[in-house]
Amino acid sequence: MAPIPIALCGKHPDMCDNFVKGMLPEYEVVHVCHNAPIAKSELPPLLKGERTEPASGKGSNTKTGDPKIPKAIFVGGGFSPSELEEMRAVDSLRTVPWMYPPAHKRPKTAGPPPIDVIISRAKEAFAERGFVEGKEDQVEVGLWDY
Repeated sequence: MAPIPIALCGKHPDMCDNFVKGMLPEYEVVHVCHNAPIAKSELPPLLKGERTEPASGKGSNTKTGDPKIPKAIFVGGGFSPSELEEMRAVDSLRTVPWMYPPAHKRPKTAGPPPIDVIISRAKEAFAERGFVEGKEDQVEVGLWDY
């Protein structure tokens, strides 16, 4: 079973590291962006198959000269709705599904939920939408919640 390549937009480096590890073996985080301007700069060429070194230094594409193209973009709750829309406004980034937590599913306490909860919800949401090995190119493109 080959993991499905995805990109991660996450503001907290430690959480990103744990998300990368936790999404395996089903999903492989190939590229990590920590802010919207970097995502708008780095993700369009990556989705075209061009080698793009992440400013974060994170993701499996940092270890290879043959980049994997992400099939989806996961955005953490540290990004505001306006930052999400800023990134999604780039036409070339609308060719893959995006996943983002809606406000009503976020914890009412300060800070993000535990990383294992985020990983579990992400994997469940991907599976519910048919974003699984062998079918990752057959899903509806758009904004998904988790």
